[in-house]
Amino acid sequence: MSEAKKSNLKGSGTPTIDAKLSVTPDTTLIYGQQIYLDVTLTASTGNLPAGYCINVTAKVDSGITIAPPTSRVVTSGHENSINSGLYSIVIDGYDDNTIKNGKVSFTITLGNGNNIIYNKDYSYNVKKILPYTLQLLPDKPVCVIPKKYSAPTQQDPKDRYVIYKTQLLEDTGSPGIKTPITNALVHITSTHGDDFSNNIIITSDPKSGVQPTIYSPTIENGKTFIRLTSDNHDGTIKFRVYPNNKPKDVNSKVNYKPTLLSLGCVISGQERYTHMAESVCFINPRPIFNFDDLDLLMIPSANGGVINRRSSDDITFEVMIQPYDNPSLDDKILFFTREKEHIPDINSLILPIYSMQEGDKANYSFPIPFASFKPDEWTEIFYVITNTGNTRYSSGQQIKYSGEEADFVPSDGVERIYNKVQVYSSLADYKGDPQLDQAGEENTLFWENSYTTRIELSNYINNGGYDAYVKITATNDPTDKKRPKVGDTVYVNMYVKSGNKNSFHKLPDTTLLSIPDTVPAGNKTLCSTVIPINHPLYYGIRSYNDGSPAFVYFEYYTMDKNNKATFSHYWRGMTDTSLPGLDDD
Repeated sequence: MSEAKKSNLKGSGTPTIDAKLSVTPDTTLIYGQQIYLDVTLTASTGNLPAGYCINVTAKVDSGITIAPPTSRVVTSGHENSINSGLYSIVIDGYDDNTIKNGKVSFTITLGNGNNIIYNKDYSYNVKKILPYTLQLLPDKPVCVIPKKYSAPTQQDPKDRYVIYKTQLLEDTGSPGIKTPITNALVHITSTHGDDFSNNIIITSDPKSGVQPTIYSPTIENGKTFIRLTSDNHDGTIKFRVYPNNKPKDVNSKVNYKPTLLSLGCVISGQERYTHMAESVCFINPRPIFNFDDLDLLMIPSANGGVINRRSSDDITFEVMIQPYDNPSLDDKILFFTREKEHIPDINSLILPIYSMQEGDKANYSFPIPFASFKPDEWTEIFYVITNTGNTRYSSGQQIKYSGEEADFVPSDGVERIYNKVQVYSSLADYKGDPQLDQAGEENTLFWENSYTTRIELSNYINNGGYDAYVKITATNDPTDKKRPKVGDTVYVNMYVKSGNKNSFHKLPDTTLLSIPDTVPAGNKTLCSTVIPINHPLYYGIRSYNDGSPAFVYFEYYTMDKNNKATFSHYWRGMTDTSLPGLDDD
């Protein structure tokens, strides 16, 4: 036992007593954090004397509040150890300005009245965290549950599990300084603190030659979580999540439990900073029977499976699914282009993953980007509908498109008339300034020649769930050809071209407002409309391994009565909203 966990007090006739703390003194705590401390005192020889109990008390003005357990254990004289029960410890907030030198101190005693046979001071280091660094990033959006169960091992192929990771950083007040918070105690929890332990297995992500440790969940106040500490070198939180397909009995081969999982890394007592990771779909493989559980896709533009890409501004083609039995509000729809032995190739997933239900409206039509395919090559496409409890498949069908090759970037083959969008960070005051035209909002702009990082997206937890905002300025001046007109419907496209994922997102169709901007003063013609970008569309975008930047693009267009499109110039911003230095493996 280390000196951090063990102390001795020797006196005449008094045994040596060792102390073990459930939260060891080398743990780093966070301002405002709450922990539960359990202390065990053990006599190295013989039994502890009768009538003694443990007390844990805060040092005066140390910035720590300690509440004892509801009942205390008293030694009987027949045992060599005593357990304190759970003490609630709350660290003062940073703004309270009560913690000196970044430490909180307390005393543990074992006594009977004035007779004290153990008395030792302990302390914890306390840090101020950058809350956005609690955001976990999964390394893949979907994982197929294996057909056979096997216990987790270090050598498991990476498609058997999902890696979650982040790096905890200290708020030092100097934005340019990256200071890891090591040995910090966090809770890994799911949405609403639901019990996830039956559906998944969480383990360490060990180095070569070391087997993974399975983490056991804890349940407190009806909420399930796993305690982890950040790495003692670089402050990372990193773990594996396996689907729990362990058979119910010896007569079963597997126990499929499809799950929609969203995990958060939480500081207990600071739940207002809960950043939930994007959902990961754990899906069943395709069953050997019921092969055509779902109807084939309908592709209106296909003729004999061939889709004609008419021009370079033809970005997507439409696919439609038929209404199906027993839909669920949490149904997710995934499109794939390859499978092997009834197992979808997750590398062929066409992003994004769609929700069947958007508000009170069900989706049956989806845009599929041509850039997901090679021109003039026959390719299979099928879809999967999954939720927590069930996974269903459609049969595959062969398609190909004719025309020039597409990419996940706006086309250079179209005439562009309108001005670019402006893009604002999650820190913009959209609620108080819905047109983002007030003084000071320019400080939250994304600039095309500067990197967007997860810092700028981090306020999504406070603003209603928006990573960023796109602003389009319209005009009521009929002579202004550089801007769309108020009342026009605009169609906004978002493209992601990066080192880890390429995708196309169609933002909601929007009617441009006719309310004049208040800036500049005296303006009567310019009217701005802001379109929020939902979390996590901007998250987890990584630069290329050679250091080349990832890019996010925005363009918009209007359609006239003859269905002729007028496009804007496109906005292109350098982006890395992953974890710098941690996503290269």
